[in-house]
Amino acid sequence: MIKRHKPLVYSIIVVSMLLGVLGYRYVKNKNVVYSQEMMSPKLMNNSVNFMNFEDELRLNDGEYYLWFCATDDPNCKYIESEYLNPMLKKLQVSEFSDLRKIDFTDCPFSVEKLKSKFNVTNKLSFTKAVVKNGNIEYSNALSWDDEKPFTAKELQKWLYENNVWQQRYKNLKSND
Repeated sequence: MIKRHKPLVYSIIVVSMLLGVLGYRYVKNKNVVYSQEMMSPKLMNNSVNFMNFEDELRLNDGEYYLWFCATDDPNCKYIESEYLNPMLKKLQVSEFSDLRKIDFTDCPFSVEKLKSKFNVTNKLSFTKAVVKNGNIEYSNALSWDDEKPFTAKELQKWLYENNVWQQRYKNLKSND
């Protein structure tokens, strides 16, 4: 009689082991917290080289909000990770759709040339460009200064005042 029940006992043992392993995996993974994908500005991946960004702007009249940034600059990376990404996370969006990144990595311009041409005092700057009939006027610049860098609040204020931080972002206030 014991010989007849041997296959049944082995089957029960195998099934019990499988259920134990699957149950363990389920319980083990049940409490895992999956991190959300890092929200970073799409503009970081779609930057335009400074040599031809004005040609692109001239194609259509309108207002443009530009972020001049050399991608190898540690301050630029700091602005992205410590200022922009937390803002995007707070707004629950993946990009500031009205903000364009202009890659100034190979820009040979001096500070004087930057000031006269783009109304900025550093390669790391945010500025507004208005294009009308093919002419570009730069204004409302916020430039990074190593001696006195702007704060996240100042950048947020600039974004809000220039309508980049728009009301459609869940009606968050600029001073939150």
